[in-house]
Amino acid sequence: MYYIGIDPGLKGKIAIIKDNEVLEVIGIPDRSQPEEFRNLFQKYYSKIGKKSKNIMIYLEKPIIKPMIGKKPCPKCKTPMVYQYQQKGIANSHINYGILLGVIIDKGIPYEEISSQEWKKYFNLIGEDKKSSIAKAKQLFPDATDLIGNNDNIAEAILIAEYGRRKHSS
Repeated sequence: MYYIGIDPGLKGKIAIIKDNEVLEVIGIPDRSQPEEFRNLFQKYYSKIGKKSKNIMIYLEKPIIKPMIGKKPCPKCKTPMVYQYQQKGIANSHINYGILLGVIIDKGIPYEEISSQEWKKYFNLIGEDKKSSIAKAKQLFPDATDLIGNNDNIAEAILIAEYGRRKHSS
């Protein structure tokens, strides 16, 4: 069974695992190259056949979480509390929508999951990105060099592994 974990962020990654092995990690395609999105899963999908149930995609849903900051009032310079959007949130939603469209068009089984769902499973709620890297390296020691210090790779692998464990139980 192939499990594909997708972190749709601007620098997001797509991890493909089978059994207990990371087969490949690829970057989210450039939106200016729509053909790359169309062909994204073709390598694995054509290998196992369109009617096969040996592939499952776990796509992380981007969240909109307003951030709270302080800045001085332009007139009186008194600190004011204001809300702003996370950096790159629009890109995550655009990538998410394109990826979801490709997945649905190809008829590949998928499940949308929240970051809170898979992070809770791995006890990573409230932890920094370094914790995701450490957890991915712990679970996949053969992929330590591939993961390096890249939290996007680590999180895509963890999303796929979460899906594998959820599917297996």
